[in-house]
Amino acid sequence: MTRLGRKAREAVATYAAHGWPVALRPSGIALQASWFDLLELPSPAGAMIHHALLTRIATATMRPAQWWRWLDHNRLRWLFVVEGGVCDAGRVEAAGGLLYSGPDVWVPAPPSRTPDGMSVGWVVPPQQARWRPYGAADNVFDRLGLTATGTRSLPRQPLDQAAIRRQSVFHRPTAGPGFPGPASGGW
Repeated sequence: MTRLGRKAREAVATYAAHGWPVALRPSGIALQASWFDLLELPSPAGAMIHHALLTRIATATMRPAQWWRWLDHNRLRWLFVVEGGVCDAGRVEAAGGLLYSGPDVWVPAPPSRTPDGMSVGWVVPPQQARWRPYGAADNVFDRLGLTATGTRSLPRQPLDQAAIRRQSVFHRPTAGPGFPGPASGGW
């Protein structure tokens, strides 16, 4: 058994022991977006959310396997585990991200690779976030204009892409998703 195979099986067992819907697929581990939603964002917005929330939210990144390609921030994607209904799919899409939700949706999970070769790894492992999806009402997602209408009481502003670019030293225009989603056949 290869090291990655053993690590993947151990990760699947750990996810399942904590009630996370998980499967071991030929291309790696996948989480089912049924008990929680998975929010994928491009580097500038994802980095801002990670900086604001730190260890309060389970956070993974999807990045090129070769270290020198990490410098291309077009390809770096952030993945957050959030409570269902916290974020609005239309607003997330307008921000260049994807919202994965529903029992038919599976998303790559650490330690694995996406079908296009991106490496998926935890920045904030789920145990640091107490194995719970994030759903606190501290308006982090509101400030970026990503919340669903009616889920928070604070006024929402549209996502200001220019402000995100100004705050990101490494900004480059974002590319498409880091891996194929459910519309393109997914996993």
